Order: sequence, then C-alpha cells, then structure tokens
Amino acid sequence: MTVMKTLFTAFAHDTRTKKMKRLINLSLVALLSTGSLSAQKLPGTADSTFNGNGYGLYRFGDKHAQLGSGYIDQNGKLVIIGGSINAQNKWDVGLTRLNMNGSEDMSFRNNVGPSHIDFNNGENDGVSNIAATKDGGAIGVGTFTGQNGTDIMVVKFDATGTVQLNFATNGYLTHEVDPGYEKVTHVLEDKNGKFVLLGDLPFSLKKMFVMRLNSNGTIDSSFSGDGIMYLDPMDLSNTPAALLERPQGGYYVVSRTSGNGATYVSVTSVSNNGNINIDLGGPGEVSLKVNGNDASPIDAVYHNGSIFICGTYPSAQGNDDGFLARLEKDGTWNTTFAGTGFARIVHNLANPYDEEVLSMCIAPDSSIFISTIAHTPDTLTLMLSRYKTDGNVEGLFGNQNGRHHEYAIADTVSQFGLYDLVLDTGSQRLYVLGSQSNPSQSGFFVYATYTGEFEKASGGGTGIYTKTEQVRVFPNPAGQWLQLDLSDDQPVAVKIYDVQGREVLQSNSARLNTSALQNGIYYLRAEQAGKLFNAKIQILN
Repeated sequence: MTVMKTLFTAFAHDTRTKKMKRLINLSLVALLSTGSLSAQKLPGTADSTFNGNGYGLYRFGDKHAQLGSGYIDQNGKLVIIGGSINAQNKWDVGLTRLNMNGSEDMSFRNNVGPSHIDFNNGENDGVSNIAATKDGGAIGVGTFTGQNGTDIMVVKFDATGTVQLNFATNGYLTHEVDPGYEKVTHVLEDKNGKFVLLGDLPFSLKKMFVMRLNSNGTIDSSFSGDGIMYLDPMDLSNTPAALLERPQGGYYVVSRTSGNGATYVSVTSVSNNGNINIDLGGPGEVSLKVNGNDASPIDAVYHNGSIFICGTYPSAQGNDDGFLARLEKDGTWNTTFAGTGFARIVHNLANPYDEEVLSMCIAPDSSIFISTIAHTPDTLTLMLSRYKTDGNVEGLFGNQNGRHHEYAIADTVSQFGLYDLVLDTGSQRLYVLGSQSNPSQSGFFVYATYTGEFEKASGGGTGIYTKTEQVRVFPNPAGQWLQLDLSDDQPVAVKIYDVQGREVLQSNSARLNTSALQNGIYYLRAEQAGKLFNAKIQILN
C-alpha cells in the first residue's frame, strides 16, 4: 500500500480497520470498456446513466484528494467525504455531492460545490467516516492535530453540507481519549438521537473504545460514567471492524482479535448505559473462528435478528479466501447458512488466488452485497456479489451467476484503493468508492453498478429476494435456435445479455431465434409464473 507521509495519510490508512483496502492496479480502460448500455441492463454491470459509462474520477477541487466514505442523502444523491491538500500543503476535510448523472452538484454547500474545509487553522485535520443523520444531515469522524498530538474529531453537517455551528463548538468536537494516538473508525446515530463512536488505541493500551455524544455534541456522561467505554476481547490485540445498533437498545462491536498465534472474529454486546450485556451466548462477548480457521472480519451488518459478518481467512491451499457468515443471538454461527455456516467467496472453484473482502451492505429486501478483490495472475479482478440470507448467491446478478467480475489490466499506470460500498435502492445502484494516487496527482473514483430489482412484499414493506433457478437450455452451444425447458402453457419473458451487460435479445417464447447473435458467451434470464430462471449459454454459429 502506498504510504503518503502526511497526517491525513495516517488517518486515511487507519480506515482499513473499518474496511480493509489495498492499493490495486485497476485499469481505467477496463472500467470504461462496458461502453454505452441500453436501459435494460444486466444486474451487476456498470450503470451507463452515470457519466455515460458508470465511472467517474473526482477531486475536491485541489491537487490531491483522498477518499474517506460516502452515504446517500435525503435527495437520493451520493455525498462523499475525505481529505484535500490545501495551498499550505496541509490536509483539510474534503466534501462533495454528485448528481444522479455523475456530475458534481455545484449547488451543494450553498453553491460552493466541491470544497475543502479547514477546521484546524492551517494544521492537519480530516474525516475518514461519515453517516447520514435523521435530520437529513450527516455526522463525520476523523482526526485533528492538537497540542498533545493526534486527537479525535467529530463534525456535524446539515442537509446542505454546511457545518452545523450549534453542534459542540463551532460545529465540531475534538477530544483526547488517550495521551497517545487514537482514531475513530466508525460512527452511527442511534434510535435515541445519540451519536456513537467506535475507535482504536493502537499504540498504547491496544484497546478499543466506544464513545457516546449527545445530539448537541457534548459527551454523554450517562454512558459508562464519563461517556467512554473501553473494550478488550480476550485481553489480546483488537482492531475494530463494525459498530452496529441492537434493536432492543445498546450496540454490537465486531472486531478482529489476534494473539497467541491465532486470529478470531470477536463480537461484544454493549448495553445502552455502557456495560457488557449478559446476552450473546451468556457472557455478552464471543470470539470465534470460521469453520475452524483463523479469520479476520472486515465488515458486519445487523439484519432481522442476525449479525452478518464478512472478511478473509486462510484456505487449505495457503491463499486467502473471503467469507460471509451469519451469527445468531446465542453467540454461535448459523450452521444451516450456506450449508456449512459460512459462504466462501472465491474467484473460481480452483481458487489459487487471494481474495480480499472489502465491505458489505444489506438491502431492505435482505439482499447482501459484498465487494472483493481477487489477485489473479497478471491482473486483478473487482468482484461484486449478491447473496441471500440463506447464504446462497442470487443467480440473476452479474456475469458469473450471482457474482460480477470486472477485470483490471496490470499494465495501467493508475493505482486505486477500494474504500467503501454504498447502496441506493431507490436508483437501484451500488456505488463502489475508491481512490487513485500517483506522485503528481490523486483523485477518487466512483463506479456505479446496476443492482437489479428489489422485491416488494405483499401489503407493503419488503421481502426476501425471489429465489432463482437454473433452467436447462438446448442445444448448448446453440446455433440459430435455442429452446428453454419451460412450460408452453404459461407466459414467459426471456432476455439475453452479452458479457458487457448489454441486452441483445428479448422474447416472449421459450424457443428463441439466436441467428442474429455473434459467437460468444451470453447470459439468459427468464421469468415464468412468478419464478426467475437463469442460464449461461454459448452461441456457436
């Protein structure tokens, strides 16, 4: 990973405790190669309504920019925060908002548009994580260079992106948790309107801390007596992975615990008053391996009574694989999940490569999206996966029957790091956020992909996404005709997509005329009697 010798680099690098990221050689050509897509797109591919090709490279108006994270605001627009070097070669907070077509919103921040904000009078400051708030604004957390070294910083923005001056002092709070170096990795607003922070003390106590603020930015002394609770699962070295709110009150902290030659997934249940809950298997804290293997959690989401955790673990072949696992309230893995208790995230079944899981998010209809990098020979592959809560992939997503592979070419001069994954169910988009960096210029990129439909449950609300089935097609390879093994007595809707996600054929018959298709690989999607079907086909005329 490229290390930039500035304070902001330290805080940006520290966000890897939220979502592990690695600078990778992604081909700009590969990202642009999807071309112009029609309105009918293959789920998982680039959304061409975003900048014409699904890809955009941005800065905060200055020479150098470093990405933190993003969220969808109340207008359905993507807001991105990070760092930007000013004229004095110091890091400030960078903030911007994008229109739905991928252009920068020049009306943001009261017509200032993309900008940097100096909270520290010419010294370094930065925000690495941001979350939407119930009032339409956002809460951001990062670092601040103070008299005693690096302290934490919490900033409140209103719906226009303007610093909310009635929060803390002039819109932001700085605080020294420990005389050494501290950092905040996660933030959320709980159901009581409190702002909860998860952080790390890597160089002194080697502990994590949970800190809670009142809505006005003051420290909430009703939480753990002084507003700060320290956590140290197994009395080993711990790195924060996720901060989640418990629906019954309190929070879950997911962390990577390592020491004594082993690495665990640790989950701690924190009460609303800042103590350990006596739940989650009894003691309120569990440390587990994945299928008997050491495991490093990267991200987690609480959904419908379970904690879904993703990360990496060493495989039997000696390389790193990705995993998605489901933890239940009794503190054990759900052993029915994916048939084994965890879903293995790999590039292919032969799997000689390292897979690095970056982040995850869950849609209201229970679709689970995960971003991964596969370190394949001579190149890297950006992998997006769509899972169901039973641990199986959603077959209608992507060019790999539940996964989408976007290939990167190794000879590109551009370097990118992947930082965040933001889901917008309204526009049916999954945004992949990352940063570009080289000696003379840096910028961050947004790669917008089409998710596909989200199912609505009867009577309102949402339900589990419809299960897909493989349909038998013959002949395969096909020539001028292709027959689907579906009923002739019921209406059917069939679409065929090429490997770039473009719709190339549609039909309302189970017998397709494929004579106009060029030789190659295609993906077939069909719907009949409320069921969804998919197949990978080859045309060989």
